[in-house]
Amino acid sequence: MYSFYNSLAENSLKCRNVDEFANSIKALDPKLSGTITILSEYMKGLENVSEGEDWTRYTEEILDVIQKSKVDNSMKANLRGAIIIALASSKLWNSKTLRK
Repeated sequence: MYSFYNSLAENSLKCRNVDEFANSIKALDPKLSGTITILSEYMKGLENVSEGEDWTRYTEEILDVIQKSKVDNSMKANLRGAIIIALASSKLWNSKTLRK
């Protein structure tokens, strides 16, 4: 397991974009392919989201993609939880109270 994480860290330094990094993870562990595809699409899509309603709509779209994906149900639950937490975190960190 340590060599996986070592390789992952090394690859992250060599990759120039999300796609390269995603492909390097898939090469390290092909079983993660479906999960990594979903996460990389999510990360690339974040660039097109401004704030507020866009975040909520984008999150709903990604949750739908996860639900329709072929990853196992346990991973779907993990991904859904992570995406929901990401939305909540973005709302918290972008709140007016924290910006003061």
